Amino acid sequence: MGKTPNLALPYPERTHLDDVPKDLKALADPLDAHVQMLIDRQTVAESDISDIHATAESALARANINEGDLAAEVAARAAGDQAVRDYVDQVAASEIGGRSAYEIAKDNGFVGSEADWLKTLTGPRGPAGPYGGSEVTDPQVASFVRDETMRTRQAMDSIFAQRIYTRPAEARGDYINIKDLSADTSGGSILRLTDAPENSGSVINIYHHGTSGSQAYGINIANMPNSRNAFVIHQYSSRTPAIQIDNTDINTGIYIKNTENQFMNPGNKGTGAFMQFLPYGETGGLSLTNGLIWLNRSSKDMKIQATNPQTYAFGVQMDADKTGLMVMKNATGPGNATWITNAGTGHALFISQTGTAEAFHVYSDVAGRFSARVRGNDHGAVITTQADRGVTLDVTKNGSGAGVVQRIVNKGTGAFMALINSAGEAFRIHQTGEVELFTPSAGVILRSPNGTRFKVFVNNEGAVMAQSTV
Repeated sequence: MGKTPNLALPYPERTHLDDVPKDLKALADPLDAHVQMLIDRQTVAESDISDIHATAESALARANINEGDLAAEVAARAAGDQAVRDYVDQVAASEIGGRSAYEIAKDNGFVGSEADWLKTLTGPRGPAGPYGGSEVTDPQVASFVRDETMRTRQAMDSIFAQRIYTRPAEARGDYINIKDLSADTSGGSILRLTDAPENSGSVINIYHHGTSGSQAYGINIANMPNSRNAFVIHQYSSRTPAIQIDNTDINTGIYIKNTENQFMNPGNKGTGAFMQFLPYGETGGLSLTNGLIWLNRSSKDMKIQATNPQTYAFGVQMDADKTGLMVMKNATGPGNATWITNAGTGHALFISQTGTAEAFHVYSDVAGRFSARVRGNDHGAVITTQADRGVTLDVTKNGSGAGVVQRIVNKGTGAFMALINSAGEAFRIHQTGEVELFTPSAGVILRSPNGTRFKVFVNNEGAVMAQSTV
């Protein structure tokens, strides 16, 4: 590479200066025209120019500037200006000749306009960069990718925050819109985000502020007709749930609603199940249908399992005047509508009634069957009342037939019935059918035809006696 004789400036490479003469000419022509315009507009008188020179010489004299030194400085500057002019003249007179790359291409057989030539400058797609991806189409992002000085992660975050995510306040419409118009049947994703295993940050972090009085969603997914699932999560981790919602406001954490959209899906309304659970290996699962009915299509039963020492495993709270829990078994087989098994020391069924209705009501409309059946190990059923304002046990037979109001079956050796008061046992019907009164001088009250009450008892000698009583 050669150098200029005066300032030893290096001659540039041929490939660097294809357009230098043209650029210099483009700069020189308007400059020359502007200087000529100033010359044409010159209206300064010769006397004024002489006065200016005299003033300048007087100032130089007062500054004690040596005329020889000034002349040497002027000569040095003139030499430098001449060296620059020589450099430019040498470049202009070189074999490059100021011809552009397009002109050189035409000399070598290219046919077409300059625009056609520019199109040929686009080469094949390059390899993936250090941050992934294979093609950049956004001009701002492309300028960043081509800039080899911006290699650090911090610089990348700064550039992307300014050039991609910072949206002007007056902007409208979609800021990033990706449309996939290809007929890709390989199952590839339109957008795939993959982080490293050691990454402690979120893959996607959305801060959604919304707007007042309008539909502003943090994520808006429109699942078009005949498409597959709109949102799928494959849970491969055993550490945390696949979906977690931290609700710190008064609004609902999850809200699912069936609606209609006659524009996008004409003729149809949202009648599908709100939610469906499909167990592994099952063709059907548990569905939450439109009427808020849990429909179990699986061969497995629904089980509520509580492992923590909580007050209840399953709680139903009704703020409206409706049935709290209804269990219906429509099948006619021997299966139980409700089965309660308790291996603990608490009650298998505990009912606390604070209202005015019955605490427990059993109704059966099946002929020949019992409305309720209680089977215990040592004790069958225990009925206790606290206040003395009603009947502890009320047995009513509304039918007018020959049915027995109360039947006691005893296959053991114990008594059929024992009545106990505050003083102890007062009455017993033995397994043999004998009736025994434990209170001394107690007897059986009988009424005569005229309505007189007589107590029949025995004295100490065993004689049966009858005594009128009020």
